[in-house]
Amino acid sequence: MVKRKIPKELPISGRQTARILALIPLIGVTSFVLYKRLVLGEPQRTFYDSKVDTVTQSGNIDEKQ
Repeated sequence: MVKRKIPKELPISGRQTARILALIPLIGVTSFVLYKRLVLGEPQRTFYDSKVDTVTQSGNIDEKQ
Protein backbone atom coordinates (compact mmCIF):
# COMPACT_ATOMS: atom_id res chain seq x y z
CA MET A 1 0.00 0.00 0.00
CA VAL A 2 1.39 3.38 -0.99
CA LYS A 3 0.98 6.18 1.51
CA ARG A 4 0.29 9.55 -0.01
CA LYS A 5 1.58 12.60 1.77
CA ILE A 6 -0.94 15.34 2.42
CA PRO A 7 0.46 18.68 1.27
CA LYS A 8 0.75 21.23 4.05
CA GLU A 9 -0.44 24.04 1.82
CA LEU A 10 -3.22 23.84 -0.68
CA PRO A 11 -2.53 24.78 -4.28
CA ILE A 12 -3.98 28.07 -5.50
CA SER A 13 -7.11 26.41 -6.91
CA GLY A 14 -7.72 24.70 -3.56
CA ARG A 15 -7.36 27.97 -1.68
CA GLN A 16 -9.77 29.68 -4.05
CA THR A 17 -12.29 26.87 -3.64
CA ALA A 18 -12.02 27.02 0.15
CA ARG A 19 -12.45 30.79 0.07
CA ILE A 20 -15.56 30.53 -2.12
CA LEU A 21 -17.08 27.84 0.10
CA ALA A 22 -16.53 30.03 3.15
CA LEU A 23 -18.03 33.14 1.53
CA ILE A 24 -21.21 31.58 0.10
CA PRO A 25 -23.02 31.29 3.49
CA LEU A 26 -21.85 34.77 4.50
CA ILE A 27 -23.22 36.31 1.31
CA GLY A 28 -26.46 34.34 1.65
CA VAL A 29 -27.15 35.44 5.23
CA THR A 30 -26.21 39.06 4.51
CA SER A 31 -28.50 39.12 1.47
CA PHE A 32 -31.39 37.62 3.45
CA VAL A 33 -31.06 40.15 6.29
CA LEU A 34 -30.87 43.02 3.81
CA TYR A 35 -33.95 41.67 1.98
CA LYS A 36 -35.91 41.53 5.23
CA ARG A 37 -34.96 45.11 6.08
CA LEU A 38 -35.49 46.71 2.67
CA VAL A 39 -38.37 44.71 1.19
CA LEU A 40 -40.30 43.49 4.23
CA GLY A 41 -39.68 46.65 6.27
CA GLU A 42 -38.27 45.11 9.44
CA PRO A 43 -36.42 47.61 11.66
CA GLN A 44 -32.66 47.47 12.01
CA ARG A 45 -31.51 45.54 15.07
CA THR A 46 -29.51 47.51 17.62
CA PHE A 47 -27.22 46.39 20.42
CA TYR A 48 -27.82 49.23 22.85
CA ASP A 49 -30.64 50.66 24.93
CA SER A 50 -32.59 53.05 22.70
CA LYS A 51 -33.36 55.30 25.71
CA VAL A 52 -29.71 56.26 26.15
CA ASP A 53 -28.73 58.99 23.70
CA THR A 54 -25.23 60.21 24.50
CA VAL A 55 -22.71 60.40 27.28
CA THR A 56 -21.55 63.93 28.01
CA GLN A 57 -17.93 64.79 28.71
CA SER A 58 -18.69 65.06 32.42
CA GLY A 59 -19.84 61.44 32.38
CA ASN A 60 -23.56 62.17 32.68
CA ILE A 61 -25.91 60.29 30.43
CA ASP A 62 -28.43 62.32 28.44
CA GLU A 63 -31.57 60.20 28.09
CA LYS A 64 -34.22 60.53 25.42
CA GLN A 65 -37.69 61.18 26.73
